[in-house]
Amino acid sequence: MAAFAIGVIGFQLLPWPLAGWLALAAMPLLALLLARARARQLGLFTLGIAWAAAAAAWALECRLPNSLDGRNLTLEGVVVGLPERTAVRQSFLVRPIRIDDYPAKRPLPRQIRLAWYGRAPTVHPGERWRWRVKLRQPRGLMNPIGFDYERWLFQNRIDATGYVRDTAKARRLGTAWSLDAVRERVSRSLATALEGSSAAAGVLTALVTGDRRGIDPATWRDLDAAGITHLIAISGLHIGLVAGLVYWLAGGLWRCLPQVPLWLPTPLVQALTGTLAAAGYATLAGFSVPTQRALVMLMVLASARLARRRIGPLQAWWGAMAAVLVCDPFAPLGPGFWLSFTAVAVILLVVRRRPSSSRRQEMVGLQFALAVGLLPIMSAWFQRCSLIAPFINLVAIPLAGTLLVPGALLGAAALWLHPGLGLLLLQGLAWLIQGLLGGLGHLVQAVQPLVLLPAPELWTLALAALGAILLLLPAGFPGRVLAVPLCVPLLVGVRTGPSLGTAWVTMLDVGQGSSVVVRTARHILVYDTGPTWGGGNASAASVSLLPFLRSQGITFVDRVVVSHADDDHSGGLAALLAALPVADVVIGEPFRAAPVGARLCQRGQAWRWDGVRFRVLAPRVPGLRGNDASCVIRVASAGAALLLPGDLERAGELELLEQPGSLSTDVLMVPHHGSRSSSSAEFIRRVQPSLALISVGRNNSYGLPAEEIINRYQMRGVRVLRTDRAGAIQLALGVDGYRIRAELRRDRPRYYRAQP
Repeated sequence: MAAFAIGVIGFQLLPWPLAGWLALAAMPLLALLLARARARQLGLFTLGIAWAAAAAAWALECRLPNSLDGRNLTLEGVVVGLPERTAVRQSFLVRPIRIDDYPAKRPLPRQIRLAWYGRAPTVHPGERWRWRVKLRQPRGLMNPIGFDYERWLFQNRIDATGYVRDTAKARRLGTAWSLDAVRERVSRSLATALEGSSAAAGVLTALVTGDRRGIDPATWRDLDAAGITHLIAISGLHIGLVAGLVYWLAGGLWRCLPQVPLWLPTPLVQALTGTLAAAGYATLAGFSVPTQRALVMLMVLASARLARRRIGPLQAWWGAMAAVLVCDPFAPLGPGFWLSFTAVAVILLVVRRRPSSSRRQEMVGLQFALAVGLLPIMSAWFQRCSLIAPFINLVAIPLAGTLLVPGALLGAAALWLHPGLGLLLLQGLAWLIQGLLGGLGHLVQAVQPLVLLPAPELWTLALAALGAILLLLPAGFPGRVLAVPLCVPLLVGVRTGPSLGTAWVTMLDVGQGSSVVVRTARHILVYDTGPTWGGGNASAASVSLLPFLRSQGITFVDRVVVSHADDDHSGGLAALLAALPVADVVIGEPFRAAPVGARLCQRGQAWRWDGVRFRVLAPRVPGLRGNDASCVIRVASAGAALLLPGDLERAGELELLEQPGSLSTDVLMVPHHGSRSSSSAEFIRRVQPSLALISVGRNNSYGLPAEEIINRYQMRGVRVLRTDRAGAIQLALGVDGYRIRAELRRDRPRYYRAQP
C-alpha cells in the first residue's frame, strides 16, 4: 500500500516531461515486476505511477480541444453544484450534454465553469439549459507565488471555462431531480428560518450542507485568522464526528436489546451504522473532494472491523491513503490531502506516547503537536499560520463536536419534521454562534494573530519537516535538540536581494493588464497595479501583486507609479494601499480612485536608488488625458536599462523621440500590450531593445498583441516574451547587462498545464 501510494504521489509531484517519461517506462515493467515476488513492492510502486499516468491522460483528453479554444459555441448542459452569485454575475458548473461542432472522437469535458454577466435569469442545480457561450481551455495566472487556478481546475475535473455570450438566446429546457437541488433547497430553508442572523445562518448552512456562500468575507477572515476554517468546511473532522456519534449511540442502543448482540455483535453494528451515517452526511455535503477523502478513510477502517481483522495504526494510515489515491489520484495536487494525512499521522504519533497526567494536558499537547506538525504544510500551501489556533481549537473542536454539528443537523431535520421545534433549536444555535463570532472578531482585532510566512524553498521545507518530527518524538530521543534550529530557516526565510547597482525586475502575470515590480538593494517601485475583475472587489493586486510582495518579505513600498487611469493599469491600487504602507504615489493622469496627495508624473523627474537611476521621460506636461498621458520611466543600472512606456501610442512615441539624448534600451515593455496603435518602426529603431516584454491576457477580446507588431520586433532581431505564454518574467539589470532570472511556465512545467 505504501509503495502504491508513493508511486501515485511521486508522479503528481514530478516536473513535466520527466513524469511522462517515467510513466512510459513504467508500462512495460509493470507486469514483469508484479509477477516476481521479490520485486512486488517495486511493482506496486510502478502500478501507482501507471495508475496516476492513465488518469492524467484521460483527464487531458477531456479538455476542450485547441480548435474550439476561444470560439463561440452552442452548449447544452445541466447545472451541477451550487451557483455563486454577486451583484454583477453568476458563476456555476455545467455538465455538458452536447456542444456544437465538437469532434466526434473526443470525450466531452467532464465539467465546464461558466460565468453569466448582467441581468440574467437565476440558474438552479438540476436545470437543463441551452446557451450561446465562448469557451476556453483551462488556464490561470502563473506567478512566483499565489493561488494556482489552473491546478485547482484540473484537480476539480473542470475541463473548460467560459461565459454566456447572448442572454436573449439562452433557453431553460427543463429541470430534473438532483442532489445539489436538494442541498440548495435545504440551504434556502435554513436562510429563511434564520433571517436576520446572516453570519450565523451562513455558518449553520455550511455545517449542514457544505454551502459556504452565506459566510461574508469579514467573518471568513476572522475564522482564518483564528485558524478554525477547518471547522466550517465539511471535511474529515465533521465526517469523523458524525460517524463517532452514531457509533457511540448505536453501541449503547444495541447493547440494551436482549440476546440480539449474540447473533449480531455490537462492534459490527457500530461500524456499519457509523459508516452509513458518515455516507449520508457526505451526500448532504455534496460529495466534495474532502468529504470523499474522509469517507474513503473511514470505510477502510470500517471494512477491517466488519471483516473482523485487526490492523495496526500504520497499516490503517497507509491503507486509507492508498484507497484515497485509487479513487482520486489527483488528491495530492490540493492542500486538503496533505493536511488530512499529516494531521492523522501527528495524532497517531502523539497518542502512542505515554499518557499525560491528565486529559486536559493530553488535549493541550495534541493541539500544539498539530500546530508544529502542520507548520511545513501551512507554509508550503498558504504562507501563513495563526498564533492563537491551538488555544482556539482547544475550545472550538469540542464545542463543534458536542453541540454545533449535532445541533445543526438535528435542527435541520426538525425543521422538516416539526417546523416550530426546528426553528427554536436553530435560532438558539444562531444566537450562540453570533455571540461566538462577535467575541472572535474582537479577539482577532486585538491580537492580530495571523503571521505571514516567507515563501519556502524545498530544502527549508525538508529541514522543517525533519524538525517537526523530532519535536513530536518522545523526550530523550537522540537529536531532539536540533528540532528548533531545523525549523528556523522556514520561519525566518532565506531571502537574497539585489546588490548595490543592480535592479531585479518582475513583470507579473495579471491577465489583460500590467504590473511590474522593480527592486533595488533597499527600495521598491511598483509600476501599475493590474486590473479589477468581474465588476467587484477582486483584483490582480490581491491575487498576484500582494502575494508576490509578501513572499519577498516586502512590508513597505517606496513608490507606486500608475501609468494612466485605465482600469487594467490602475484597478489594483486601492487593494495595494489598503494592504501595505506606501510612501509616494505618482499618476500619469487624474482618476477617481487616486489617493489624496498623489503627484502627477512629468518629464524631468528623476531619482537614484542604491546606484540605480530612474528618469521620467513623459508626459512632457502634466494633465494630459488618455493613453498618451502614460508615465514613461527609464530604469538604468550600470550595465543595462529598462523602458516602461505604459499604453503610449504613436503620437506619444513621436513626442518621446523628439527629446534630446539617447533612448537606447536593452529591455522594453512593449507599449499598449502590442496594439497596432503603438510600437512604430521609428520608435523600435531608436530604442533598439534586444528583449521585448508584453504583458497581455490569454485570448483577450482585444486581439492583443497584434501579429504584425510581433513580426516588427522579430524582424529587427528582438526576442519577444509574453506573460500569457511565459507567465511572470523575472530579470536582473546589473553591471554586466541583463539576464533573465525566470520564465515561470518554462521553469515550472507540470503535466496538467500541457495542451490536449
